[in-house]
Amino acid sequence: MKITARWTGLSEFRDDFKGLPDTLLAAAYPITRAAADGTAGATAAQMPRRSGELLAGLSVLPRRTSAKRVAFTVRSAAKYAAAYESGSRPRNYRGWNRGVMPAAHQMIPAAMRARSSMEDALIAMVRAESFKVNG
Repeated sequence: MKITARWTGLSEFRDDFKGLPDTLLAAAYPITRAAADGTAGATAAQMPRRSGELLAGLSVLPRRTSAKRVAFTVRSAAKYAAAYESGSRPRNYRGWNRGVMPAAHQMIPAAMRARSSMEDALIAMVRAESFKVNG
């Protein structure tokens, strides 16, 4: 989809420019959703299947911080998800040594890879709309 506009005055420029964020927002939504789903999928593929609690708690939630922003959160609702991802120090519970939970480091690297490819796709989308992107 190309955006073409011809202005004869400043008021026409302002009117066309006000509608631009909605067009870009609509085009960015599937790109960001695919990145969030990719992060969740890559994380789920690496999770252990013992109790299924980690996998069952994994979800992709849309986040609306403003009308002009698209954002998603990938989270695991399991109570030990943070310890699974980042590891823990030695745990002693009721006099029993439960040991150290080693860090899995699965979700954060998956999110970093997905974010990088999402940024490339968003830059390509903006360039396809005939904008010049530096950097």
